[in-house]
Amino acid sequence: MVQTSMEREIQCAFPRNRLASRVITTTRKEDVAASCSFPDDDFVYSMKPLDANDLQDLFLSRIFKDEVDFPQELKQVTTDILRKCDGLPLAIVSIASMLATKPASRQEWERVRDSICSASQPNHEHEIIEQILFMSYYDLPHQLKTCFLYLSQFPEDCEINRLLLIRRWVAEGFITEQRGQSLEDTAHSYFTELVNRNMIQPVHIDYYGMPGACRAHDIMLDLIKSLAAKENFSIVMNDVKAVFLPNKIRRLSVQGNFWQGTNISNTRSLSCFGPVKNLPPLFQFKILRVLDIEGCSSAQNSGYPESICTLVHLRYLRLVDSSIKRLEGDIGRMKSLKTLDLSLTLIEQLPAGVTKLKQLVHLFVPFTVTLPKGIGKMEALEELSVLNAIKTSPEALEELEKLEKLKVLNIMWNPADGISDQETMKRSLIKSFCRLGENNLRSIYIEGSDRCCMNFMAESWCPPPKHVRRFCMEGLVPLFSKFPS
Repeated sequence: MVQTSMEREIQCAFPRNRLASRVITTTRKEDVAASCSFPDDDFVYSMKPLDANDLQDLFLSRIFKDEVDFPQELKQVTTDILRKCDGLPLAIVSIASMLATKPASRQEWERVRDSICSASQPNHEHEIIEQILFMSYYDLPHQLKTCFLYLSQFPEDCEINRLLLIRRWVAEGFITEQRGQSLEDTAHSYFTELVNRNMIQPVHIDYYGMPGACRAHDIMLDLIKSLAAKENFSIVMNDVKAVFLPNKIRRLSVQGNFWQGTNISNTRSLSCFGPVKNLPPLFQFKILRVLDIEGCSSAQNSGYPESICTLVHLRYLRLVDSSIKRLEGDIGRMKSLKTLDLSLTLIEQLPAGVTKLKQLVHLFVPFTVTLPKGIGKMEALEELSVLNAIKTSPEALEELEKLEKLKVLNIMWNPADGISDQETMKRSLIKSFCRLGENNLRSIYIEGSDRCCMNFMAESWCPPPKHVRRFCMEGLVPLFSKFPS
């Protein structure tokens, strides 16, 4: 039996157990609130709208740094806009974020005010918010619309890692080169713009004010999904099959059951979240550029993960699966691969063919991995994490110095007793670190155990790494008895 959306919301918010009476449920639906509190109707608390002063403060704080910057000629039109927003904070913040990108002129603000229609339904809150969010979407530049719609690929309430998202944008070809900026720098600016416009919510903000991830408000996510489906941008598959499917599916997100009979010959992006049933063999996705599989070890009859290396057009590959212990096939055939993320697998040996990936920019592997000889041939590599120095041969360690574009290096140094060539390894590591410091190294992260130290690096790191912006050490004891001069 298929549950209604209301039944699902009640079941998730109000579990049947002895602690149920202590649960606080938040919802915008009066019937859900009434069902959760039955038979005690007095337990329902209806949030009151903000008062006029708070509404204006919220609105203006998104646009002007100080109240004195607020032109008096905009006072009446501001009152009109706030009245049309009907005291709804999400609507107010969204419209203010859009106006912040426009000239503070009466003509421009009146145009926006006139675009907000009066609600036609008695329960009009959702209608007003939806209308304003649509307006905010259509006000986005074309390239930001594409990046925004891409969030439809991710499950509800999902925290989307910022770096993961922008790398997928790049792999999809959404980002165009701008003078003086790399593709990822441009993608970072797109992300920041979507945050500033209040189209996505930043989470896990670091010391420098940079969000580590984002999420879409549930009302915003409904908008994204409806627009993505309307424009045939992407399809989300779950356990409830759609009545109509387009002939060409370019982006596909499977979050449950793969719908049989789907034409996948044009699919360029495939994301799988959680256990997936009936996934067709991966080699049938012949033109796939992006493959992101998270917790999908139960995929049946898909040739997963054995057939992954047949996907020669892949630009982005991320696997989150603790059942994967090795990659089969010739990974060297995947000449277009730019991001390879195996960090959440149990792979211990990278195939030798990985050194043929001349366009690979980001390589993420678990600390258990042994890197092969020839890593110096990966001339486009900018990020390597994690390099286990002890599991890597001295020859491969010395080859690191050839990676002239390497910007980010995460390394583990945990020498065990009885390693005969430890001194050779130290010399190789010193040589590579000194050369990398002269080139483009920006970030260094070194992790050690409670018994190791790296004093051998302290005075040998010459010349110093002149471009480094971030230096991080982690261990139970300091890796250096004194900080390198």
